[in-house]
Amino acid sequence: MSNENYNRAEALTYQAERLLREVVLDFGMEFARDRRRRTEWLIQELRQCLATYNDRGVGFLQTELQDQMNELVRAVRHQIEGGR
Repeated sequence: MSNENYNRAEALTYQAERLLREVVLDFGMEFARDRRRRTEWLIQELRQCLATYNDRGVGFLQTELQDQMNELVRAVRHQIEGGR
């Protein structure tokens, strides 16, 4: 795995953690609970693959985590729009 790919995947885990913190602070622990749990699991699994230099796992989980983050952002937007 190239350093660039490793760094990109690692940065994604930090972005996902930051997003989760913001969502919890703004909407509470119960908001999007299932998506939040899946995101937390993906972060953990991606970090494990990074630690063991599992290129295939990193590639797959990086895509899954990005998709999950997009879903969480859509849920937040829906909540905000529904609150108007």
